[in-house]
Amino acid sequence: MKNIFIKKKINILCPNTRIDNYLAYCGHVFEVENVNFFQKVKFLKDSTDILFLDLNNLINNNLKSLLSKKIDLIIILLWNSDRDYFFFKKKIFLLKKKFKVRLISPSNFSEDIYFGLNNFTIKRKSTLKSIKGISILKRIKYNFPFIFGIYNFIKYFKDAKTLIFSKKLVYVGIGDKSDVINQLLWLKKFNYSNKFNKTCNIISKDINKLNYIEFNKKFYKFINTKLFQDLPINLKFYLTQVTIKYLVLSHLNNFKNFYHKNNSSYPLDLLRTGIYRRIYHLNFGNSSGNAKAEMRQIYLEKFYNNKYLDLRVFKNNENFKIKNIFKIRFKVFHKKLIQFYKFKDYSANLSNLLREIKKLKTIN
Repeated sequence: MKNIFIKKKINILCPNTRIDNYLAYCGHVFEVENVNFFQKVKFLKDSTDILFLDLNNLINNNLKSLLSKKIDLIIILLWNSDRDYFFFKKKIFLLKKKFKVRLISPSNFSEDIYFGLNNFTIKRKSTLKSIKGISILKRIKYNFPFIFGIYNFIKYFKDAKTLIFSKKLVYVGIGDKSDVINQLLWLKKFNYSNKFNKTCNIISKDINKLNYIEFNKKFYKFINTKLFQDLPINLKFYLTQVTIKYLVLSHLNNFKNFYHKNNSSYPLDLLRTGIYRRIYHLNFGNSSGNAKAEMRQIYLEKFYNNKYLDLRVFKNNENFKIKNIFKIRFKVFHKKLIQFYKFKDYSANLSNLLREIKKLKTIN
């Protein structure tokens, strides 16, 4: 599977919002040389060798027109690992009746279902030589990230100016109190199980009524309960990852040299341009899987080599069949977090702040 993409021409059927992601994976993980993007099935040729089919194209029942095509291999990226598989399983089975279908996931939870990104490594230099089917702005953003960075900097100059000249620790992504509660409410809509919904209710209620220091103690006890431990691996992993981000970011928000760029904010692009030479990024890994070859890591290695801090709690090759793995990993993290909360020099310079937060690292 690892060598199937190398020096191949790949067609990609996806919405405009996913183009940046596929470019990153094709150019820096899968070693693809030529890609051609399509947003509608009708624009695909009648015969195709390899097609990346985005999950968004399964939502609106576009399968009828797709089934009329001749496609040697369909590859589907499960962005949310087992949760996506659970949601799209019936449509994936329907595709498998007509085509050869391979699934790729950011986790190694269910290796009998999909091929894990754990098996891939990241290449700093892109292998892409030809890109078709994308806008000029998307092309500039990928091929000339520095130019796009300048454009983005000018567009959001008022806030960007403080980050381009300041030494700050930065996290780009969701993770504050309202984010976590909204994520849990959103997950409940999928109705995975009564146990999972009950778990989401407990965590949401505790986050809402407790401060982050109190919640850390409460969640440490909760993760050891039978209710939590009986959940499927993928859901335990997601809830643990989301909670870890919340617990760290909540304390970091007290520090003047920390900046949290929440996804709900305007699109100030701090991760994919590389013009912000003085900032230092924080990485918790993917909330849906433990693979190192994932989106954030691609950009960090490409633009911020040696200028990011990896705080992942689970290893790339973690064996989740080990009994009590979540208890073991979170117990170590929990103890280190208690010590981190004692650091309250909120005006600390970046070097001192990094020194303290590096103590949270639980794996090498």
